[in-house]
Amino acid sequence: MVVALLVSAGLVGCAGGPRGGGVDAGGPVPVAAGADSAGADAAARAAVRSCPGPGRPASGEPVLPDLTLPCLGNGPAVTLRRLAGTPTVINLWASWCGPCRAELPAFDQLQDAAGSRLRVLGVVNEDPPGRALSFAADAGVHLPSVVDETGRLRRGLARANMPTTVFVDAAGRVVEVYTGVPFTAATLRQRVLDRLGVDVG
Repeated sequence: MVVALLVSAGLVGCAGGPRGGGVDAGGPVPVAAGADSAGADAAARAAVRSCPGPGRPASGEPVLPDLTLPCLGNGPAVTLRRLAGTPTVINLWASWCGPCRAELPAFDQLQDAAGSRLRVLGVVNEDPPGRALSFAADAGVHLPSVVDETGRLRRGLARANMPTTVFVDAAGRVVEVYTGVPFTAATLRQRVLDRLGVDVG
């Protein structure tokens, strides 16, 4: 059963996309223009880690929405229902979402520490790829990410706000969908241990 943690009334989250009233606590993210833009975009794509290759189908319920999303950097498109085989943490983020930007380095650190024990995947939600790449490059974030420009995953998870993180076990079953206070490196590692039984130290 999906364990869904509700956001308390006092918590701040990001709703919708940048044109839909999203909260941006960090200010605008500049995007390069003109001839330099192509070079900056290529460099940013190279800095983002490759997306995971094809996995195997999930077994049992509940499972992720049936979506195939293009990679933000290098690598093939990712079919979410084929992420079985390795416990997985999926983080929905966007450059226009201040709380998402605040917690994203924790996911980057988790990816570095996890090795083969855990898969960590970002989903750029309702954000143009160029803007997301620009933010990732400026922030030094290398988290492998896919792009969901229209927010299909967020809607499929029945979430209006972000940050949202999905914890998926090795069988591909959704263990928890969390929407709430942004994670720190410590709280994220503890959540991974509690929900997925993976100790990343």
